[in-house]
Amino acid sequence: CRFPASGWIKMNNNPYLDQHALLSNVPAELRALPQWICWAAEPKKDGGLAKKPRLPWKPDAKAWNDPANATTFEAALEAAEAHGYGIGFLLANGYVGVDFDVNDKVVENACAYLGSYTETSPSRRGRKTILRLNGWRPSMQVPPEDSPWRGKAECHVSGFFTITGWKCDNSPSEIASGADKLEAWWTTICAEREIESTFERDKQMVTQIGRAHV
Repeated sequence: CRFPASGWIKMNNNPYLDQHALLSNVPAELRALPQWICWAAEPKKDGGLAKKPRLPWKPDAKAWNDPANATTFEAALEAAEAHGYGIGFLLANGYVGVDFDVNDKVVENACAYLGSYTETSPSRRGRKTILRLNGWRPSMQVPPEDSPWRGKAECHVSGFFTITGWKCDNSPSEIASGADKLEAWWTTICAEREIESTFERDKQMVTQIGRAHV
Protein backbone atom coordinates (compact mmCIF):
# COMPACT_ATOMS: atom_id res chain seq x y z
CA CYS A 1 0.00 0.00 0.00
CA ARG A 2 1.11 3.53 -0.71
CA PHE A 3 1.25 6.31 1.87
CA PRO A 4 3.20 9.58 2.11
CA ALA A 5 6.70 9.84 3.47
CA SER A 6 7.45 11.46 6.84
CA GLY A 7 8.18 14.79 5.14
CA TRP A 8 4.49 15.13 4.29
CA ILE A 9 3.59 14.76 7.98
CA LYS A 10 6.05 17.45 9.09
CA MET A 11 4.76 19.91 6.50
CA ASN A 12 1.08 19.46 7.26
CA ASN A 13 1.09 18.69 11.00
CA ASN A 14 -1.74 16.20 10.48
CA PRO A 15 -0.69 12.63 9.66
CA TYR A 16 -4.28 11.52 9.02
CA LEU A 17 -5.51 14.06 6.47
CA ASP A 18 -3.79 13.63 3.12
CA GLN A 19 -6.14 15.70 1.00
CA HIS A 20 -4.39 14.86 -2.25
CA ALA A 21 -4.78 11.11 -1.62
CA LEU A 22 -8.36 11.52 -0.44
CA LEU A 23 -9.42 13.56 -3.45
CA SER A 24 -7.52 11.34 -5.88
CA ASN A 25 -8.29 7.86 -4.57
CA VAL A 26 -11.51 7.68 -2.57
CA PRO A 27 -14.14 6.27 -4.94
CA ALA A 28 -16.55 8.84 -6.36
CA GLU A 29 -19.42 6.65 -5.19
CA LEU A 30 -18.46 7.22 -1.56
CA ARG A 31 -17.57 10.89 -2.02
CA ALA A 32 -21.05 11.52 -3.40
CA LEU A 33 -22.79 10.23 -0.26
CA PRO A 34 -23.56 12.41 2.81
CA GLN A 35 -22.20 9.74 5.18
CA TRP A 36 -19.05 11.46 6.39
CA ILE A 37 -17.87 12.38 9.87
CA CYS A 38 -14.57 13.43 11.46
CA TRP A 39 -12.49 11.57 14.01
CA ALA A 40 -9.83 12.51 16.54
CA ALA A 41 -6.76 10.38 17.24
CA GLU A 42 -6.10 9.57 20.90
CA PRO A 43 -3.15 7.38 22.00
CA LYS A 44 -4.07 4.30 24.06
CA LYS A 45 -2.09 2.87 26.95
CA ASP A 46 -1.19 -0.22 24.94
CA GLY A 47 0.44 1.92 22.27
CA GLY A 48 -2.50 1.72 19.91
CA LEU A 49 -4.60 4.55 18.57
CA ALA A 50 -8.18 5.28 19.55
CA LYS A 51 -10.33 6.95 16.90
CA LYS A 52 -12.97 9.13 18.52
CA PRO A 53 -15.86 10.27 16.29
CA ARG A 54 -16.35 14.02 16.03
CA LEU A 55 -19.09 16.16 14.47
CA PRO A 56 -17.75 19.75 14.47
CA TRP A 57 -20.79 20.92 12.46
CA LYS A 58 -23.17 19.46 15.10
CA PRO A 59 -21.27 19.64 18.41
CA ASP A 60 -24.43 18.96 20.41
CA ALA A 61 -25.47 15.86 18.46
CA LYS A 62 -25.89 12.83 20.71
CA ALA A 63 -25.71 10.13 18.05
CA TRP A 64 -22.62 10.39 15.85
CA ASN A 65 -23.63 7.16 14.09
CA ASP A 66 -26.96 8.55 12.90
CA PRO A 67 -26.63 9.25 9.16
CA ALA A 68 -28.84 12.31 9.70
CA ASN A 69 -25.97 13.87 11.66
CA ALA A 70 -23.32 13.10 9.04
CA THR A 71 -22.24 15.50 6.31
CA THR A 72 -20.78 15.64 2.84
CA PHE A 73 -17.28 14.59 1.90
CA GLU A 74 -16.28 18.19 1.17
CA ALA A 75 -17.68 19.51 4.46
CA ALA A 76 -15.95 16.76 6.43
CA LEU A 77 -12.63 17.59 4.75
CA GLU A 78 -13.02 21.27 5.58
CA ALA A 79 -13.89 20.54 9.21
CA ALA A 80 -11.06 18.03 9.59
CA GLU A 81 -8.54 20.53 8.26
CA ALA A 82 -9.79 23.21 10.64
CA HIS A 83 -9.71 20.98 13.73
CA GLY A 84 -6.77 18.66 13.03
CA TYR A 85 -8.99 15.60 12.58
CA GLY A 86 -9.16 12.72 10.13
CA ILE A 87 -12.32 11.84 8.20
CA GLY A 88 -14.45 8.72 8.33
CA PHE A 89 -17.24 7.06 6.37
CA LEU A 90 -20.38 5.77 8.09
CA LEU A 91 -21.10 2.13 7.27
CA ALA A 92 -24.80 2.43 6.53
CA ASN A 93 -27.26 2.09 3.66
CA GLY A 94 -25.81 -1.19 2.42
CA TYR A 95 -22.09 -0.53 2.87
CA VAL A 96 -19.94 -2.93 4.87
CA GLY A 97 -16.26 -2.89 5.75
CA VAL A 98 -13.63 -5.55 6.41
CA ASP A 99 -10.90 -4.36 8.76
CA PHE A 100 -7.57 -6.21 8.51
CA ASP A 101 -5.20 -5.58 11.43
CA VAL A 102 -2.18 -6.97 9.57
CA ASN A 103 -0.84 -6.42 6.09
CA ASP A 104 0.82 -9.51 4.66
CA LYS A 105 0.51 -11.79 1.64
CA VAL A 106 -2.47 -13.74 3.00
CA VAL A 107 -4.36 -10.52 3.66
CA GLU A 108 -3.34 -9.26 0.22
CA ASN A 109 -4.82 -12.43 -1.31
CA ALA A 110 -8.05 -11.98 0.67
CA CYS A 111 -8.38 -8.38 -0.51
CA ALA A 112 -7.73 -9.43 -4.10
CA TYR A 113 -10.46 -12.07 -3.79
CA LEU A 114 -13.00 -9.60 -2.39
CA GLY A 115 -12.19 -7.28 -5.28
CA SER A 116 -13.26 -3.90 -3.91
CA TYR A 117 -11.58 -0.61 -2.99
CA THR A 118 -8.92 -1.18 -0.34
CA GLU A 119 -6.66 1.27 1.46
CA THR A 120 -4.10 1.21 4.22
CA SER A 121 -5.19 2.17 7.72
CA PRO A 122 -4.04 5.25 9.69
CA SER A 123 -1.61 3.06 11.67
CA ARG A 124 -0.11 1.87 8.35
CA ARG A 125 -0.14 -1.67 9.74
CA GLY A 126 -3.44 -2.88 8.30
CA ARG A 127 -5.92 -2.58 5.46
CA LYS A 128 -9.58 -1.68 5.09
CA THR A 129 -11.90 -2.91 2.34
CA ILE A 130 -15.34 -1.42 1.69
CA LEU A 131 -18.04 -3.27 -0.26
CA ARG A 132 -21.66 -2.72 -1.23
CA LEU A 133 -24.04 -5.48 -0.12
CA ASN A 134 -27.64 -6.40 -0.72
CA GLY A 135 -29.39 -8.68 1.74
CA TRP A 136 -26.73 -10.83 3.42
CA ARG A 137 -25.19 -9.70 6.70
CA PRO A 138 -22.63 -11.60 8.84
CA SER A 139 -23.96 -13.13 12.03
CA MET A 140 -20.68 -12.38 13.82
CA GLN A 141 -18.34 -9.42 13.62
CA VAL A 142 -15.18 -11.30 14.59
CA PRO A 143 -14.04 -14.85 13.76
CA PRO A 144 -14.30 -17.48 16.53
CA GLU A 145 -11.41 -17.97 18.94
CA ASP A 146 -10.11 -21.07 17.16
CA SER A 147 -9.88 -19.30 13.80
CA PRO A 148 -6.40 -18.21 12.60
CA TRP A 149 -8.08 -14.95 11.57
CA ARG A 150 -9.10 -14.12 15.14
CA GLY A 151 -7.63 -10.72 16.00
CA LYS A 152 -6.62 -10.17 12.39
CA ALA A 153 -9.90 -9.42 10.57
CA GLU A 154 -13.28 -8.02 11.51
CA CYS A 155 -16.41 -7.49 9.43
CA HIS A 156 -18.41 -4.34 10.19
CA VAL A 157 -21.92 -3.46 9.06
CA SER A 158 -22.23 -0.38 11.29
CA GLY A 159 -20.03 2.24 12.88
CA PHE A 160 -17.52 4.11 10.77
CA PHE A 161 -14.29 3.45 8.90
CA THR A 162 -11.40 5.87 9.08
CA ILE A 163 -10.56 6.89 5.52
CA THR A 164 -7.02 7.84 4.48
CA GLY A 165 -7.09 7.66 0.70
CA TRP A 166 -3.87 5.61 0.80
CA LYS A 167 -5.04 3.19 -1.85
CA CYS A 168 -3.30 -0.19 -1.82
CA ASP A 169 -1.34 -1.38 -4.82
CA ASN A 170 -3.53 -3.43 -7.17
CA SER A 171 -6.69 -2.32 -5.37
CA PRO A 172 -9.70 -1.62 -7.56
CA SER A 173 -10.59 2.05 -7.78
CA GLU A 174 -14.30 1.44 -7.27
CA ILE A 175 -16.63 -0.13 -4.72
CA ALA A 176 -17.75 -3.64 -5.68
CA SER A 177 -21.08 -5.33 -5.03
CA GLY A 178 -19.47 -8.13 -3.08
CA ALA A 179 -22.20 -10.02 -1.23
CA ASP A 180 -21.45 -13.43 -2.78
CA LYS A 181 -17.69 -13.32 -2.30
CA LEU A 182 -17.79 -11.77 1.16
CA GLU A 183 -20.38 -14.31 2.33
CA ALA A 184 -18.36 -17.20 0.95
CA TRP A 185 -15.11 -16.00 2.51
CA TRP A 186 -16.49 -14.81 5.85
CA THR A 187 -18.67 -17.84 6.51
CA THR A 188 -15.70 -20.09 5.72
CA ILE A 189 -13.30 -18.46 8.17
CA CYS A 190 -16.05 -18.22 10.78
CA ALA A 191 -17.31 -21.76 10.06
CA GLU A 192 -20.87 -20.46 10.35
CA ARG A 193 -22.09 -23.05 7.86
CA GLU A 194 -20.95 -24.99 4.84
CA ILE A 195 -20.53 -22.98 1.68
CA GLU A 196 -23.65 -23.35 -0.44
CA SER A 197 -23.44 -24.70 -3.97
CA THR A 198 -23.81 -21.13 -5.29
CA PHE A 199 -20.22 -20.58 -4.21
CA GLU A 200 -18.71 -23.85 -5.43
CA ARG A 201 -16.79 -22.07 -8.17
CA ASP A 202 -14.94 -20.08 -5.50
CA LYS A 203 -14.62 -22.81 -2.87
CA GLN A 204 -10.99 -23.75 -3.50
CA MET A 205 -9.73 -20.18 -3.33
CA VAL A 206 -11.98 -19.28 -0.40
CA THR A 207 -10.72 -22.25 1.59
CA GLN A 208 -7.12 -21.40 0.80
CA ILE A 209 -7.27 -17.77 1.88
CA GLY A 210 -9.83 -18.36 4.61
CA ARG A 211 -8.06 -21.08 6.55
CA ALA A 212 -4.42 -20.13 5.93
CA HIS A 213 -2.58 -18.87 8.96
CA VAL A 214 -1.62 -15.22 8.80
